[in-house]
Formats: sequence, C-alpha cells, structure tokens
Amino acid sequence: MHLLIKEVLTDDTSANVPAHDVPVPSTFTCTGKQPGMYADPADCSMYYECVLGHPVYHRPCAPGGTVYDPASLRCMWPYEVSGPCRAYTVPSSQTERFSCAGKAPGHYPDPDSCSRYYECTLLSSEPFHRDCPPGGLVFDAGRQYCTWPWSVSGPCVNYGQ
Repeated sequence: MHLLIKEVLTDDTSANVPAHDVPVPSTFTCTGKQPGMYADPADCSMYYECVLGHPVYHRPCAPGGTVYDPASLRCMWPYEVSGPCRAYTVPSSQTERFSCAGKAPGHYPDPDSCSRYYECTLLSSEPFHRDCPPGGLVFDAGRQYCTWPWSVSGPCVNYGQ
C-alpha cells in the first residue's frame, strides 16, 4: 500500500511539474538514473520513484513503522532489513491515533492524506477511516465532502498534479 504525499520536485524530464502530496525540499533527481525506486537517505520510511516522463515521486511506506528496503525494493518491518534502517523507530507524530473522543459527529481531515478522512458517529467511539472516490478527489473539511483539488484551499490544492 502506498500513500501519496504532496511536493514539487523537478528533474530534467519533468521541469516544473508538481509531484504528489506535501512540500518537502529535496535535492534528489532522477537524471541519469534508471526507472525504479530509490531509498531516501534522510528518512527510512520514505523512498523516491523514478518513472520515465514523470516527475520525481517521493512516497511513504505504509504508516505504522515500515521502512523502505532497497534490497527487496519494497517496504518492510525494520527487523526484516539490514543497514541503518534496522534501528528505525516510528516518530511520535505517526503514533498518535485519531480519536473521536470529545468530537461532534462529522467528518475530519486525515492530516497524512489529502484523499482520506475520518468519520465520527454517535454509534461508535472509534473513527471510520474513509477514502475519497478515485480520480484525484480530496477531502474538503469546510464543506464536509470530497471534491476537486482546485476548489479547496490549503496544502491539498495541488494534489495529484
């Protein structure tokens, strides 16, 4: 499972083309590299993907503590990999679970994904984690529904470009 993050990164084949999901400065480039996945040396839970004719994609592993393993070209648990990522621990911001406690019934944005949201109901104290329909829609917290990125404000306005 891959989650998308918003950022704008460019290389020689994709000058000024935004990638997917939250601005993260980087000097990584796909120039001179074969298409494929490459470890992010600054963050074990992230990796870069190079695709011909596309921008540089900076992708996270699944939440919960998985790390990118360049040997197997996939995300795995830290104890399954060798090298410095074997000692990886989940940052505290990623371990804080969303809770409906003290919240009114309704929909709440997922801070880690523009295309997901939480639903709190009177029937359960646990939130339902929902996806927006496919096709590039994002959750608009003000309107309480999924809509096109260009119709929202904030960091999700460039989602999917």
